[in-house]
Amino acid sequence: MVVCEVVRLRNASPCTFEIQAEDIFHSSPTIGGLPVKEEYFEVPPGFDAEADGLVVPWFLTSIDGLVIREAESGCILRCSAGPKVDNSNNSDWLQLHCLDWDPVNEESWLELGQRHFIGAIGHSVQLQLTFRQPRLLCPGMPPGTSLGHGAKDVPTDQRQQTQSVQGPMEASTLATWLSFASEVESAPACTVFLNVYDLAPVTSVVNSFLCNTMVKTFGAFHATIEIYGQEWGFYRQADPEQCGVCRSLQPRQHPIHVYRQSVNLGQTRLTDREGV
Repeated sequence: MVVCEVVRLRNASPCTFEIQAEDIFHSSPTIGGLPVKEEYFEVPPGFDAEADGLVVPWFLTSIDGLVIREAESGCILRCSAGPKVDNSNNSDWLQLHCLDWDPVNEESWLELGQRHFIGAIGHSVQLQLTFRQPRLLCPGMPPGTSLGHGAKDVPTDQRQQTQSVQGPMEASTLATWLSFASEVESAPACTVFLNVYDLAPVTSVVNSFLCNTMVKTFGAFHATIEIYGQEWGFYRQADPEQCGVCRSLQPRQHPIHVYRQSVNLGQTRLTDREGV
């Protein structure tokens, strides 16, 4: 299976959300460097923090899923990872469900990637979860009608009015407030990433068994550094006089090595020009 991890939480909305983390295979998460001690932890407006160990659980092993609750209305949305019912390409998806586990907003489910051989624990997908208030399509629309993830935030002076128009929140409406995106794509340009590759396609399955989020032993990997949209790595050259350091304008892509995951190393104070 593909292990789905939320590595950053942001709340750009005027509402407060509460999250319950539940996964029997992983340790309790830390948010902003602090361990989560309560059943739910709070994500108030303006919240922006790193998360560690916050896993969206596999649907077959989860009782509650990753639970997201809007504090004022008490509306609940469950998140889990797994294949779709009509899955034909062996992919895992980040799924959204209501309190009774009925599917919600299936058109917005995020494809995480293909599972490895016989469903073995595979690579990790690191995501950023951002809460944003969706805009109404136009004045007079029915309560709860809103735009999807691509909508811009409502201006500050209209937030209270929009909130009152929406009325009691339902799971399908709450789902439109959530935006899951790749951490690499969401991070500032000055963020430094260590990109990890399987050394070759034949090593991908072996690496998945020997080194994953549950078991960490050893494997055959290649690594590069990504910064400001460019990737720097070392490759053996035919000419021994060449240094071997290469730059790529297409990060996380290689004709031989198989991209596995990116590790956030923090942000650099150097500008793009200074870094070159």
